[in-house]
Amino acid sequence: MPEPVELATPQKEKIFLSALLSLSLIALLVLIFSHEMIFSDKIPMFRDLGPFFYPMRFSLAESIRAGEFPLWDRRMGLGFPLLANFQSGAFYPPNLFFAFVPFFTAIKAIFIFHYLVAASGAYFLLRYWRFAQPLAFVGSLLFTFGGYTVSLTNLLNHFQTVVWLPWLLLLGERQLKSSDRFNFVLYVFVAAIQFLAGSPEIYAMSMILFLINSLRIKTEGRISYARILVSFVCVNTLVVGLAMIQVLPTLELLREAERTHAAPLQWATRWSLHPLSLLNLLFLDKEIDFSSFDHFQLFFYRYPPLLASLYMGGLLSFGLWAWIVSEERKTKALLLGGIVFSLLFSMGSHTPLYGLFYDYFPFISLLRFPEKFFFIPFVLFLYVTIQGLSHLMKICEQRTLKILLGPMILCGLFLALYALFRNHRSILLQFIASTTAIPSDDPRTWKISSNVLVHLERQIVLLLGLLVLFLLWQKRKIRKCLMAILIVSITFIDLYSAHRSYQLLMEARVVQQRPKLLDLLEDFPSFRVFFTSPEGPFHPDFVQFPKARSPEEHVTFSFETLRPSMGIFWGVNYMQEVDALLRQPYELFLRVAPNLPAEKFYHLLGTLNVKYLISLQKLPAGPITLVQHFPEYPAWIYRVERVAPRAYVVPKAIYEKDPKKTIEILAGRIDPLKEVIVDESVELPARGSFTGETEILSYGNRSVSLRASLNRPGILVLSDSFYPGWKVYVDGVEGKVMRANYFFRGVLLPSGSHRVFFRYEPGSFRYGLIITLITITLLLAFFIRDWAAGKSAILTRDLPSP
Repeated sequence: MPEPVELATPQKEKIFLSALLSLSLIALLVLIFSHEMIFSDKIPMFRDLGPFFYPMRFSLAESIRAGEFPLWDRRMGLGFPLLANFQSGAFYPPNLFFAFVPFFTAIKAIFIFHYLVAASGAYFLLRYWRFAQPLAFVGSLLFTFGGYTVSLTNLLNHFQTVVWLPWLLLLGERQLKSSDRFNFVLYVFVAAIQFLAGSPEIYAMSMILFLINSLRIKTEGRISYARILVSFVCVNTLVVGLAMIQVLPTLELLREAERTHAAPLQWATRWSLHPLSLLNLLFLDKEIDFSSFDHFQLFFYRYPPLLASLYMGGLLSFGLWAWIVSEERKTKALLLGGIVFSLLFSMGSHTPLYGLFYDYFPFISLLRFPEKFFFIPFVLFLYVTIQGLSHLMKICEQRTLKILLGPMILCGLFLALYALFRNHRSILLQFIASTTAIPSDDPRTWKISSNVLVHLERQIVLLLGLLVLFLLWQKRKIRKCLMAILIVSITFIDLYSAHRSYQLLMEARVVQQRPKLLDLLEDFPSFRVFFTSPEGPFHPDFVQFPKARSPEEHVTFSFETLRPSMGIFWGVNYMQEVDALLRQPYELFLRVAPNLPAEKFYHLLGTLNVKYLISLQKLPAGPITLVQHFPEYPAWIYRVERVAPRAYVVPKAIYEKDPKKTIEILAGRIDPLKEVIVDESVELPARGSFTGETEILSYGNRSVSLRASLNRPGILVLSDSFYPGWKVYVDGVEGKVMRANYFFRGVLLPSGSHRVFFRYEPGSFRYGLIITLITITLLLAFFIRDWAAGKSAILTRDLPSP
């Protein structure tokens, strides 16, 4: 075996300087793209960021700064296992930004950091694949600022996961080709980071792309199928081992949640990739509309998609066509087959393919929204585009017409459509009306048609400019350095102008301003809030404010009216859960509550420690009192008349094992301060009158300390979620946590004065931590052994010969 060739010092310095300059340029372009976020008080604020991700990250930041594991949040949904929610990213390393800088500064830093991870990873991967430096920059821009990646900024867990793909492929390929244990350990480390970012679906698709790339390497004869299989199994086993501290609590939450059952196909495919949206790969088919609730003016379909954009720049048509006419047939067949299959799969309800997988593969039925599976075609499109551009950049005057024929036809088609629609606007109006269900004579349709013509003009100018550039290049009329500058600049300007506004930034003051409603909620940290709206009377997954004049005002109203879980920033406690995984008690509440008369419903809320109702419509009369009406939203604030406190003792237990019957009893005339419903038989003597008092001494996320006194045996009820892992200690002796009123925790107390201490000590977390530490130890031992063996070999080699 030949000795490895060591680079001379000047060569190493040249490579290092080139990499440093490339990283500097990448950082500059990221800063330009994100400049509004960096140099103003604005942060991304769209869809799930406000009601879901930011409150969850705020709770996570509080725990990180306190030096605690973020196991539980007492303010969400009667108390919620925060760490068990995979999307919390509790062990995702970049979330350590929250430990060092203010919350919203950390939010900005996290977005910019992930843009840098995506851009640098894509660049170095393409350079590792021996693509020319300008094409590596182009690929980096397409991946980082392309439609798919930018669209996921409002789905933070998916965005955080996607950006690690290039590093996963780069390090995965290196460890496949090398026996160096450091490469293997580094690959496992990056794979674990991507897994912990919070999107198992994106991680699984990344592993599929890793396997596709591994098969490409196999065709080159450099590795075997056995090595691919062993590497894949070992890496994922170690990743799961490293992530067990997160995985086991999540599995416990899944067991407690209703999502362990298959979601209805119609609901699971609610966001499916619309076939017409494929036009968006080459043409901007929507526009930001800051007067619209959905933020977008859609040109050719009715409902806003999950992915705001699929656009991949004007170079897509050039690269794709050049790849089609230049690549080998076998490679084309395999990759085009993969693209077509994954596109059909991501179309969900629009094709029968997803339904077949839904019926016969149980894992698929647990996932939602097929549109996110466009990740695979997005990456494959990017690869063939860069591969095609590398063919296009090879000067061959004899094939100039052939290799540019596709973009020429596309440009001609755009020109023909532009001329047709310009001279016969009615055709365009009818097409828009048929796809958007807006009448053709509606002013909105005319506005859309004008925007379609403007966007056609944009694409025509872009394609003509690129055609001229490549024709000059093929005729040797332009220098290599200038060509590199122009192609990178055009790509960045194209994507910047298309997607910069898709970050959907809003002023952070929207979140930072204290809502005036808080002044009306007396003792709100000790009681819970219930939010209701016409669109979601019981579960606020969708809320509209008819008087909001813009999306920014809609978000402002959401924070000011304390929509769940937006009041967490101010310490508001909620009864409702805002999560994809609804635990069974809350899910059953959502099934029973709509069938209850108003009076019983209000009584049930009071039993559940809900003192205030915030409603976007006037509520029916009952045992509630109007506190104040805010016509500007509009919103009505009500106070429930009879409310159970956060902690209390009762002398009587009612035995009922059926959860539905338990909720119906709670909604009846039960007095929660005298009776509690339990799911096990309890004997409590009923002699004489009962007196009992409770005092909360300390109330944290992971522990609650109380003092209770009662003149005869009773049950202490703590109005916090009953959930595995909670333990109770009475006067220092561990007791049994009872399920009280189906939702809450309770403990049986003898007569007398007692100190009661509830503590969250989940076994799933403890066992997960042990497995994670064992896995880390094994990996370190694996690496240190190789490092020590290498050191020993060097020392032996350097010894003088006898």
